[in-house]
Amino acid sequence: MKLFMFLSVGAILLMTGLGYVYCQNELHRLLGQFGTLEKSRNQLRNMSDTAQGNITRLSAQPELQKKKDNGFFKLNGIDPLLVIRVPASPKGSESDAKDVRPVSNGKVAP
Repeated sequence: MKLFMFLSVGAILLMTGLGYVYCQNELHRLLGQFGTLEKSRNQLRNMSDTAQGNITRLSAQPELQKKKDNGFFKLNGIDPLLVIRVPASPKGSESDAKDVRPVSNGKVAP
């Protein structure tokens, strides 16, 4: 009976030790993956910042004016006769709220 008890305690200690070693190995493996993913995330963040900087630079007024002057794109002016000006009304005016109604272009959404 004592032999069985010693063997069962030994088996429990052996399994506990093997489980501990397995968990430590998994921890180191996952920490390596975490480091790799963190480096990848930092590279993507740097690429995103670079792209955002390029977007900001290329959409700046002087750059757009230069492209327009070089003929990269053509802009047509808006005819002043086609501009409709709506007079500004004070906020909270109840008479304007009664006059406002929805406008439809005749198309029905599905």
